[in-house]
Amino acid sequence: MKITDDWTNIWPTASTFKYSAIPFPVRQGFIARPSENQNLGVPPGRYANAELMKIPNFLHLTPAHVAKHCKALKKFCTPWPEALSTDSLCEQHFPVEVTSSDYCFAGPSLRDARARVVTFKLNISSLNLDYHAKDKMVRLLKDRYNKTTGEITLKTDRCPLKKQNYDYLVYVLTALYHESWRVEPWESEKTEADWECFFWDKNVSRKNIVQLLQRIKDTDSSNGSEVSDDKQLPYLPSDVSEETVAALPQVQAYKKTLTSMIDEGENTENLKAYKESVKNLLNIKTTF
Repeated sequence: MKITDDWTNIWPTASTFKYSAIPFPVRQGFIARPSENQNLGVPPGRYANAELMKIPNFLHLTPAHVAKHCKALKKFCTPWPEALSTDSLCEQHFPVEVTSSDYCFAGPSLRDARARVVTFKLNISSLNLDYHAKDKMVRLLKDRYNKTTGEITLKTDRCPLKKQNYDYLVYVLTALYHESWRVEPWESEKTEADWECFFWDKNVSRKNIVQLLQRIKDTDSSNGSEVSDDKQLPYLPSDVSEETVAALPQVQAYKKTLTSMIDEGENTENLKAYKESVKNLLNIKTTF
């Protein structure tokens, strides 16, 4: 081989070692020591060396080869979408992260069992789920769901091929989604004692607060209190329908503190926050 020759043309693809095409010295093998007093000797050279022919080589993956391959494939590649300028936009439009690995090593076998492993990662917030569906999916996922980050991790290697494991995880994710939305007949029979957490919208507390504020509004109207300072609750709007009253900031703050106190239990912090929300809700100025 001459110095001016193109190595990519001499060794274009994967091939068994050929001593006549290699321009540099290579030695491979082991010479048994006849006795303890003699040296091992020099390993055999490249000429007719069976050891060099048995192992895979990477002479077809030199930087020059890779550059030529990239140049040939460039015409088939499309430019990166300009709209996907940030990582958050990429996660929004492509929420599922697929991870797999390929292994290349010198040995008698070209297969590696780790190459068939496929992992799916996505955030549960990227799925269109209501409270019931999300709660059911979390229960089905068990330890595959990270409560801190909200990340779902699905990993499998049960199929012999990577493509089969990928298709299997697509099926598992699809089945999880549809199963989470399924409502069993017995779920309609759940009572308040069976709730896994406090639901303000279903509890009688919401109805009582709305009715209380509506009565206070009616009392102010019957007394002719037009000035805000004369009203018992100046923040009440003219429209005191159920939805309007429930959406008021004071009512939402009361809802939040009551939910925390029931779900987390009574403690000094929760009781203090609950007291302040009640004072703001009823416009109580007294400090106690």
